[in-house]
Order: sequence, then C-alpha cells, then structure tokens
Amino acid sequence: MDETGISIVQEPGNILAPKGHKRVGSITSWERGKNVTVICTISASGSYIPPVFIFPRKRMDNKLTRNGPPGALYECSKNGWTNDEIFLSWLKHFSNYCKPTAEKPVLLIFDNHGSHITLAAFQYCRDNYIVMLSLPPHSSHRIQPLDVTFFGPLKAAYGRECDCFMKSKAMVKINPYDLSEIFNKAYSNVACIQKGVLGFSAT
Repeated sequence: MDETGISIVQEPGNILAPKGHKRVGSITSWERGKNVTVICTISASGSYIPPVFIFPRKRMDNKLTRNGPPGALYECSKNGWTNDEIFLSWLKHFSNYCKPTAEKPVLLIFDNHGSHITLAAFQYCRDNYIVMLSLPPHSSHRIQPLDVTFFGPLKAAYGRECDCFMKSKAMVKINPYDLSEIFNKAYSNVACIQKGVLGFSAT
C-alpha cells in the first residue's frame, strides 16, 4: 500500500499549435488547490483493494463520494493526510477484502510513515493475521511497486480525464465533489492485472 496526492488543479497535457506561435495557452481548473490523499493497494497477482480518499476538511459530505470507485472508503482530516485513526480504519478496510486467516496470513508492505507504525496498528495486524513489512526510508522510489509502475500512469490518466471533464462542461471549474468521479475513470483505465505483476517483478 502507498499514498499519493491528487488535486483539482490538473497539469494540462500537450498542446498542438501552428509553428511559429510563441504564445500558446491552455486552461487549468484553478490556480491553487488542496491535495486529496488517495491510498492505493495492489498485490503481486495484480488484484486491487478499493482505494481510500482522505479529504482536507473537518466533516464528511456524501456528495464527495458521488460516482467514485466501487467499494472505496472516504475519510477526512484537517490537512488531508493520513493519521493514526485513518490508517487503522484502512487496515479494517484492507482486512475485509483480503480476509487473512491463521492458515493464510497476508504480507502487507508499506513505508514507515509515523501513522503506519503505531501500537494500535501493530496489535490489529497481529490479531488479524497481517504480517507488517516496512520499507527502509528513502527507498520507495526504487522498491515500492506502486511508485515504480502505477502512480505515474495513474496521474497522467487523471490529468487527461480532468482535461476532458472541463472541455465537456464548457470550461466549468472542477470542484472537490467532482474529484471521485474523475479519479474513478482514470483508475478504471489504469488498474489492470499487468500493472500489479510488473510492479512487483520490477522491484
């Protein structure tokens, strides 16, 4: 598992223009925007756990879940980052889909963020047959499968979906309530078995 940040301010894709033009414009949704953290989980066999969205706000609003990925979990925190409580909630989400048992425990690989290595998380994993493996610091760009093969294509697909959304809505700005639907389209296109298998073989 690993986290990444997505924003309602997309990076525009390549633009075609006549040769010789020095000013070529593009449009983005906003000038500034807050990041929403998304937790993605992938296995060596290419299966996926539905993602978790963490919005930077105090209270959850059901409109934020509109047309999001099936089975996804939605949380909120003051800064939009994961914390001890959200990680424990994610562990329960993870266990619900993986269904580890004493005969078939599950190995969980993640980075050593402070919220991942709490006593409560350790006790939950021990009680539910989840074996925790923390990656060494400053190494995830080399040995984290999601970083190596998944997040790059996902963010590129998300940017394209944002461009399509704005063009289809007559340049209406993207707001946080549109994010889950746009992300779902990108995620559905990128989350294939091959990406998971290649991620683990490459790392």
